[in-house]
Amino acid sequence: MDYSELITLLYAVGNVMSSVTLVLLNKRVFSNGFAYPMTLSFFHFVFTIGFYEALRVCGVYVRPEQQMPRFEKFKVAFAGFASIGFMNLSLTYNSVGFYQVTKLIMVPVTLAINSVVYSVTTNGKVKLSLLLVIAGVGVATVTDVQLKPLGFGFGCAAVLATAMFQIFQGTKQKEFGLSGTQLQAAIAPWQSTQALIVAGAAECVCWAGVPCETAIDYFAEAAEPKHAYTLTLVLGTCFIALLVNFTSFGLIGKTGPITFQVRSYVLSTEHCVVVSVAPS
Repeated sequence: MDYSELITLLYAVGNVMSSVTLVLLNKRVFSNGFAYPMTLSFFHFVFTIGFYEALRVCGVYVRPEQQMPRFEKFKVAFAGFASIGFMNLSLTYNSVGFYQVTKLIMVPVTLAINSVVYSVTTNGKVKLSLLLVIAGVGVATVTDVQLKPLGFGFGCAAVLATAMFQIFQGTKQKEFGLSGTQLQAAIAPWQSTQALIVAGAAECVCWAGVPCETAIDYFAEAAEPKHAYTLTLVLGTCFIALLVNFTSFGLIGKTGPITFQVRSYVLSTEHCVVVSVAPS
């Protein structure tokens, strides 16, 4: 095994472990009463900005010489923000099993987008292999699916946004000669701005005309033991989300979105299915 293969393997293992941890930790945060997925996404993006700025000050991270155009940053950032936001909404309204099924569907959706938009085709043998893999892991997770209309809508939106985001991760790294960390750092400010706007409008204001607990109200009661514990978990999700993004960008840059999706789903299904049957 050469150095490049070793790095790819480390990205894959790290992504599996961090992704499974993040899904379960996010689910625990939501079940504990922090029902503000967009606010949670905002924290993740701001944490990413702070992390890379600290690395830059310490001389560990170097900004790329070739900068992406602003529109390209916005486009990739929006796809990433929509992906994370809708995934969190899907996880809020559905079981972990349904979350896994949405990841399963991403494989054929990504194939279709690559074929229609980018004219990237896949041969019949690969498609057959993917079909067998999808059928096998689909049987393993379908027993845990708890389908809700609103959650189903969020799941469909998450599939489309995530497929586009992962395609962008691979194409933009190659197009502008960026590493995974450089691309992640470039789009994080745009993602945090987008998340702040949506979270402020959707989760910090009561629109129904009746009293409700907003994200601001939740933080006002941060001294309460249950809220303090949950907010500690929120901080933990920021670290895990950073690791997920780091390994995802790196792995997609070295393999591609299809390989990433198959690897991610097959390797993480066993862990998530086993744990998801336990009560929240």
